[in-house]
Amino acid sequence: MPQIAFASPFIGRDEEVARLRAVLAHARAGEARAVLVAGDAGVGKTRVLDEVAALAARAGTTVLTGHCVDLGDVGLPYLPFTEILGVLAADGRFAPVLAAHPVVERLLGAGPDGAVRDVDGRLRLFEGIAGLLADLSEAAPLLLVLEDLHWADQSSRDLLRFLLSRGVLQRPAGGAPAHRLTVLASYRADDLHRRHPLRPLLAELVRLPGVERLELRPLADADVARLVRALEERPLPETTVRRIVERAEGNAFYAEELTAATGAEASGVPSGLADLLMIRVEQLSDTAQQVLRTASVAGRRVEHDLLRDAMTLPEDELEAALREAVGRQLLVAGAGDTYAFRHALAREAVYGDLLPGERARLHGAFARLLTGRGHRAETAAERAHHYRESHDPAEALAASLEAADHAQRVGAPAEELRHLETVLDLWPAVDGERRPAGEGVERVTLMLRASAAAAHAGESHRAVSLTRAALAGVGQNADSELGARVRYTLAGNLIGVDSLAAAFAYSSEALAMIPADPPSPTWVWAAATHVLAARQVGDDATALRVAREALPVAERLRVTAARADLLISLATLEGGGRHSPEGRTRLREARDLARDAGHAPVEMRALFNLAIGCYEAGELEECLPWLAEGLERARRAGLLSSPYPLEMRYLQLLLMYALGRWDECLRTAETDLAALPASGGYALAPALYIRLARGEAGAEERAGALVAGAFDWMAVLVAGIALT
Repeated sequence: MPQIAFASPFIGRDEEVARLRAVLAHARAGEARAVLVAGDAGVGKTRVLDEVAALAARAGTTVLTGHCVDLGDVGLPYLPFTEILGVLAADGRFAPVLAAHPVVERLLGAGPDGAVRDVDGRLRLFEGIAGLLADLSEAAPLLLVLEDLHWADQSSRDLLRFLLSRGVLQRPAGGAPAHRLTVLASYRADDLHRRHPLRPLLAELVRLPGVERLELRPLADADVARLVRALEERPLPETTVRRIVERAEGNAFYAEELTAATGAEASGVPSGLADLLMIRVEQLSDTAQQVLRTASVAGRRVEHDLLRDAMTLPEDELEAALREAVGRQLLVAGAGDTYAFRHALAREAVYGDLLPGERARLHGAFARLLTGRGHRAETAAERAHHYRESHDPAEALAASLEAADHAQRVGAPAEELRHLETVLDLWPAVDGERRPAGEGVERVTLMLRASAAAAHAGESHRAVSLTRAALAGVGQNADSELGARVRYTLAGNLIGVDSLAAAFAYSSEALAMIPADPPSPTWVWAAATHVLAARQVGDDATALRVAREALPVAERLRVTAARADLLISLATLEGGGRHSPEGRTRLREARDLARDAGHAPVEMRALFNLAIGCYEAGELEECLPWLAEGLERARRAGLLSSPYPLEMRYLQLLLMYALGRWDECLRTAETDLAALPASGGYALAPALYIRLARGEAGAEERAGALVAGAFDWMAVLVAGIALT
């Protein structure tokens, strides 16, 4: 793989490089490892990673690098992994390995359309990428470098979680050879504010075996002084060196920029880094400065052809300007005829210096150029970003909707939600005739779609908010089938946040709005939701009556998933309940129906009730297979953060605790915390009980910490039990 050559010498970091070389050695011996490299902007993360990558490449290791890019509040799904796959696809040596994993080519736009449209397809994609990396590591030791995780989209974060918790770091079963793989992932520690989406992922990953964290501290003053002297061919006055060392505060990038600025014809050195960077930019010719300004709008990287078309310069003038910028180490040439800013801070400084009108004009130019290349799904998020920043709401709305469709196809619900929210924000600003047309492209239906994406991404309260907005949009039309669908969807979402009385009220409205005759799938689902809501508020008589009325209609209309849902409700309402032989038979039938219909939430509800039925009957060992099946289904469906899997995890660990399998309980809790984005006590409670029973140091403090953050009723319950 091509490496960027740095003009500056590599000084210091002996301890960090030695540690990473040891990790590489372990990986070459078959112990797959991952290191999360943290540090402030400019401290030298990229420089360290490139040095280690160069050492690895010289030792025969295959090095693959992917970068995350800042696109504001939206993202390109799987961007760093798409970049890596693009490099592999361009190298004929890897063609046989790629051919063995065709599902990964979906991210490159190849193969049959729609391969990852659903959650099962998303799992196949994750497993395909894990298998591809495993196969590559069999041919030669493999180093995977992921840069700037603080800008990663949620789908890339989910894929990284999968790879490290259940993928390539795990030793293969059956005596197969271990993976010779190292993963190095960097992020800006100073960018991680309290609610940054990367923070919870990092907390999960560092608990995994084989994953460690390496924090790059500021360089020692002596190392900074050595660096400054090495950067300048002419000797610098000692007072100048000391001043640069003081100002750099151990930041290698600051030191480099301060040293480079010492030759600038300016009165003094500006105090801010952006000002400092702009001094170097302003030393370039007018044409080279314009190239940098234009490139900054494209992002950290830009293709040569795209930059040329945006600049409308003759080829020779553009090449001369690029050569000047590359020679001054402001841009670096990369693979695939691309140019990148040497550091993200440089791009940010240039971009921030643009005038508002200039910025909007350049964003518009890139949007039109990308559109002129065709409406490729892979560029939809970029087009949406550029159109939005160029203040063209109509085009931004259309591109955002296209980007949402692409995110849905590749199984990225969080990105789908963000793009749909952009669509909804832009909707009032776009005239009706300029809005996209088509089935389902109405404001209320888009809100419902966004609420489904939010629920699928585990954002239950956001799902409620979006459905309430849809209800306000649909109004009080008593004859509206859409109105009924909005209300029973809202009822289902309210059950998810324990607002049970409101859920029952809305499910009652939904059932009253849609006639039972002629029967319709909407009425069946409204009835199934009303049954569930009635059970939640203790109105079993209503639940039983509606369920018995709706079940034959669901069977006649072949609304299979709703039929399964009704069977589950009846199994808990009739006869001996879910622990009786009749109840279990009905629950198994519901599970099979939901599986045939491909409806994972209903299937998990059936499996949860099968497990609870065994628990109520005192058959603790018999619970565990149902729970294992339910959690595996949740993993495959990407629904681990939904309510039933959380309850199943808690019950599984509680059973291990009750059955005396304490070591297994602790191992399972620690392993699954990485893969299960569970809150508070659901995953921690039984393990915490064991630690308290064993008198482990710090157990009481861990119990108290459960209630230190945002309110979580399960955490409060667990802490109360543990501390009494």
